[in-house]
Amino acid sequence: MVMVMNVNYQDRVVQYALHARFFYDQLLAKDWPVLQNTFEAMTPTCRQAHQVIRTEIEKALSDKAAEEKLRVEYAHLFLLPEGVKMYASVHQSSEPLLRQKAWQQVTKRYKTHGLKLEPDEYHPEDHASVELSFMAHLIEQGESYEAQLDFLQKHVLIWLPGVLQKLCTHPKAEIYRLVSERTLHFLKEEEQLLMQLMNME
Repeated sequence: MVMVMNVNYQDRVVQYALHARFFYDQLLAKDWPVLQNTFEAMTPTCRQAHQVIRTEIEKALSDKAAEEKLRVEYAHLFLLPEGVKMYASVHQSSEPLLRQKAWQQVTKRYKTHGLKLEPDEYHPEDHASVELSFMAHLIEQGESYEAQLDFLQKHVLIWLPGVLQKLCTHPKAEIYRLVSERTLHFLKEEEQLLMQLMNME
């Protein structure tokens, strides 16, 4: 059970941003300084929970051969036709296509908060990285716990945990198995935390 008395809101924002970055694009050696700063921005308890991921990613980005191995893993998991699709529409529609009802719904939700992605944005609005980033935005903007939980349950938990479970058992996943396991654990913690915080209001 999550202990609400020890909630650190900066940790919540940092974790959403970090996990969004993991799924946004391939990690390269040049990304490590930013990732390192992100880990350092966490409280000691949160940093400890991410220690295994931090260590493995640092190793993977430490030299050209290791970086190339991570690039190959990412390509197998997310870029090849048989890879895992990180879009809500693909998993919530009768046909695995982009920009279906789930995309329409989450896009509408963003607009109610005055947010709109640029036409040349790397991913559409229902990509996992965008939805996780939006959760960080809700926290930063001081939105109610109810609003945070509503978005988490209706637009994230309804599909992403199932995809993360697939990544956890994917034969090509090594670093991303660890990342997916941690992301899955974090999302479960978040739901429990928000439900407790709402009960305290």
